[in-house]
Amino acid sequence: VPECFTPWLRFNKIFFIDCFLFYKTISATQGGFKPAKYFSIDRVFRNETLDATHLAEFHQIEGVIADYGLTLGNLIGVLYEFFRKLGIEKLRFKPAYNPYTEPSMEIFSYHPGLKKWVEIGNSGIFRPEMLLPMGLPEDVSVLAWGLSLERPTMIKYGYDNIRDLVGPKVNMQMVADNPLCRLDKHRGTEIKEPDYLQELDIRMDSILTRLRGIENEVSKLKKKDKGSPEKLTLVIEADPNYPPLSVQTLIRILMASRNAPVSVTIHQHSSLKKACSADLMQWAKSTISNVSRVDNLFNLTWIWKPVGPRPVAKVVNHYNGDICGETAVARLLARILESWTDCAFYENYDLNTTAEIDDWLDMWENCIQSGDPNFVVLINHIYNRLNCSDGRKWLTGVLPGTKSLADVFLSTVLGHKLNSDRAKEWLSRCNSF
Repeated sequence: VPECFTPWLRFNKIFFIDCFLFYKTISATQGGFKPAKYFSIDRVFRNETLDATHLAEFHQIEGVIADYGLTLGNLIGVLYEFFRKLGIEKLRFKPAYNPYTEPSMEIFSYHPGLKKWVEIGNSGIFRPEMLLPMGLPEDVSVLAWGLSLERPTMIKYGYDNIRDLVGPKVNMQMVADNPLCRLDKHRGTEIKEPDYLQELDIRMDSILTRLRGIENEVSKLKKKDKGSPEKLTLVIEADPNYPPLSVQTLIRILMASRNAPVSVTIHQHSSLKKACSADLMQWAKSTISNVSRVDNLFNLTWIWKPVGPRPVAKVVNHYNGDICGETAVARLLARILESWTDCAFYENYDLNTTAEIDDWLDMWENCIQSGDPNFVVLINHIYNRLNCSDGRKWLTGVLPGTKSLADVFLSTVLGHKLNSDRAKEWLSRCNSF
């Protein structure tokens, strides 16, 4: 049907498309009504913020079954059998309201990694007033459902973040190792479908070769004489209710990296409802240098201000805008540390290690955005990484690993929540920089 190939938005429009196509098909049937089943799988869009379980563009599985005497039990049985064949058997059904079906049910499945029930679809039985205008017999019932494709895939393959299934972070080895379900559009013809996976592998190899060349050129430039390090004046605004411990730790490391004049001043903003504690006002344990601020290598102005859980950094005389969030400020300080010294801490590592560091920092941000204040998912990842029997000592890099920004950041913000023996050994190593 031509209408099947027209792009549509999700939600109620999907229902009207289904009804329209269903009506056209039923009305074209010769000899009156006959039991029928109709299915479709296609890409849909919704205007929604991306997070660990939501995509703006995803696949939806639509299904309609029309027959005599169908009940809610038939609908539940069809959905159970569908997911059972996918290897998903932990299902729950929750009563819901849809304007075009009654009764209606939302479908949930348990995600072991997220440790919660995740909605994977909606379903129901068409209301009689929807079917009468189509001329169907009164004892005919129509079952209908709309299911997600990406969320069951998360559950089946153990992904905690739905964004790992699309975009540049897709694990191509996982795609190659698992069977694909394809619709053969050229059945009965001699047209051979191109090997897209092989073409993609060739493209990826070419890109990686070019990136290695760029990495080598960057390494050569870094080995040249850096001259005098660039002077830095930094202003950081942080909320006393959400002290950015990792930022404070990185600043201490930065101050200790060079024997040069440093000035640190700490203030509290007048908008605060109560005065800051002595610990907050003296965390840097540093006095103002005797040298003029103009001659200092590093000038830091720290302002306690009610800005919420995301600190804000401003580099004076640089016009790149504010740097918001604890991970973003940590990345800035790591780059400064590497520019002042010869150490590898973040971007001085190879591309794979740098990408690993970014993944760990992104996991911390995702826990905050997804409302996981206890960081359960991230802590489990840390335990799994450190508890392996491969002798790993650090979170990133080739075995046994290399100490990096990810280790310093996560050991600082999550150290008090880790209690396994190997995690405690890791914390002890992180504390000695």
